[in-house]
Amino acid sequence: MEDYERIVTMLNRAQVDVSNDMTELSILIQKTVLQIASGKVYEGTQWAPDHTHFDLQDLLPEGFLPRDTSVNTLINVAPIPLHLPDELKKYTKQKAVATPESNVAHLLSINHLQLLHARELGNGKQLGKEHTIWENCIRNIQDLAPPREPDDPTPPVKAPEGLSRTVSGAIVELTTAVGNIWNGAAYRKLLDYLVRILLRIHLAPNREKNSQKKGSIVKVKDQKPDNSSSEQKPDDSNSEQKPGQETTSEKKPKIRDLTRKHWLYKFKGLCNTLSDELERVDDDRFERKSGQIMMLLSTLEGQRTTGQQHHLARLDVRLKELTGSSHARTADPDDEKVDQGDIDKTLGKVAGGLKTNEPSDSQLTALGSILKKLLESPDGLDCGKEWIQQQSFQGTKFTDAECDIVLKLGKLLWPYVPPKGSIPHVCLRAPLAFIANSFLRMTGYKKFTRELSPTISASAVHALGLNAAGLYETLCAGSKNHYDVKDASGHPLTDASKVTTPAENKRAVFEAFFDMTAVDKLCDTYGLRFHNR
Repeated sequence: MEDYERIVTMLNRAQVDVSNDMTELSILIQKTVLQIASGKVYEGTQWAPDHTHFDLQDLLPEGFLPRDTSVNTLINVAPIPLHLPDELKKYTKQKAVATPESNVAHLLSINHLQLLHARELGNGKQLGKEHTIWENCIRNIQDLAPPREPDDPTPPVKAPEGLSRTVSGAIVELTTAVGNIWNGAAYRKLLDYLVRILLRIHLAPNREKNSQKKGSIVKVKDQKPDNSSSEQKPDDSNSEQKPGQETTSEKKPKIRDLTRKHWLYKFKGLCNTLSDELERVDDDRFERKSGQIMMLLSTLEGQRTTGQQHHLARLDVRLKELTGSSHARTADPDDEKVDQGDIDKTLGKVAGGLKTNEPSDSQLTALGSILKKLLESPDGLDCGKEWIQQQSFQGTKFTDAECDIVLKLGKLLWPYVPPKGSIPHVCLRAPLAFIANSFLRMTGYKKFTRELSPTISASAVHALGLNAAGLYETLCAGSKNHYDVKDASGHPLTDASKVTTPAENKRAVFEAFFDMTAVDKLCDTYGLRFHNR
């Protein structure tokens, strides 16, 4: 038991040291990503940018006020160098060498992060002056760091001593996390959200504003304290319950809420489609959709919920005014007895959307697809209104105002979007990702933002990945009260380099601390085999 507590204490200490070290490295990675997005990594090379600022106000329509004033509208983002996508395709498939092109292609690779860790947190070794991009990037990080006070009692942050192999394994995991972020779906999600919200703000401001208000109301309701728990209700546990009677905790949801929600969903969808038909002036399709709405109304008239009947005569009048349809139901004399305030309020929003001639959701989706195609086209700046109309599906026509908005947004964002077919590289995706994150926060859509680098909490302790070398390093290699183990031939194992050579020594290190017979038996139960890694 004493040995167990001793081993746990040593492992916990190593776990905390490695977690703190990776937290510092994650901060350095964030600073490196900022330099990539701002174009500072290209200083002194053929890809040095002409300008390194982007104004988010250019993306907004005139008169739109930012909803989060803490976000700076002028951000440090540089456009993608013109020939960089083609250069990256050549060098990412090759091993990292000491050339500027290779340095850019292997930014945030395992070799780069090992150098960054060694220079900032380790022994300060250098890979040579030939790695100019990496060295300039590290130098910029050092210049941005605040100067250390001479009387500061806090020791400088350094990598834990005696855990080099364990730290190397943690750097490999962190490199994988960085690659998953920039090779995964985060970039595509940000592009989709940016395009969708931009088109809503420009072409459907009323619906966008209503949607934003609805989200803020939901947040307020979620934050409202629940006082129901403080109210003491009489204890009816001793009261006699009739067979089939429901208890208070087992009450079923009201049928009316579900019915109204389903009805409103269907009605809004039909009205959106109806607005499309009004623009296309297609009499056959318009009559068919109008008939579907009237059929829905007549069907719902006969449904009874919670003892009351839906009376929607006011809706018929409103729909008649909007569509010019002669199909209107006869008003019921009992209509005045029913409170329709909530229904009229909701339907007023739908009618307001029809009266403002805002494009429907399907129309905005089509424009979003065309805008993304324009942004990823090598000839995006040469596209015009004719090109946009040619990309429409089944003869859908867009107005001149819609085409102008697409061309305006495309001209602003095209220099920051990599062409279609480019490799998923941080240098190509970081500019637009930073623009999208800042824009979403500024317009009140913070929930759609994405993390652009691994974030390790300073208060979190992460699992310690230990192979045979890491286990020897943590428990046997020179630490206080360390253990002495023997190799596969029975000789004392005093050198960490001999843990993995020969391979039988790895098994000997594990057997010194674990019951490997039980481990092998457990693995065999699941059809696995322990490889002493």
